[in-house]
Amino acid sequence: MITREHGTWAMLLVPLLVGLGLGERWSWALPLFALASLALFLARYPLSLVFRSYLGRRTQSGRERLWLALYSALALALGLPLLIFWRPWWLLALGALAGVSRQMWNYVSPEGQSNSVLTPFTVTV
Repeated sequence: MITREHGTWAMLLVPLLVGLGLGERWSWALPLFALASLALFLARYPLSLVFRSYLGRRTQSGRERLWLALYSALALALGLPLLIFWRPWWLLALGALAGVSRQMWNYVSPEGQSNSVLTPFTVTV
C-alpha cells in the first residue's frame, strides 16, 4: 500500500538526497536514517486510513493494519540501531510532534480535504 500523492515523494526524497549528496562526512547512520525515514513515510498512509476508520469516516478492509505493521516494523528495525549507536533522541520528539499534528489535522479536516494546500501550514503550526 503506497500513497497516491506524487508530490509527497518529492517533498521526502529531494531534501533527503540533496542532504546525503552534499554532506561532508559519510557514516552508516545516513542510509539507516534515509531508509527509516522512507519506512515511516510509507506508514503514514495506512495510519491515516486506520485513523479515519476509527472516526467512522471510512470502512476498514484489514489491509491497512497489515501494511501499517509491516512499515512500522521496518522503520523500527532500521531506526533502532540509529538510536542505539548514534543517539539522536531529539528526532523521536520531533517525529512524534509531527505525527500527532498530522493526525489532528485528519481529525478536524472535512472528508477529502486532509491533503489540501492548508495541510503543510497547519502541521507546521
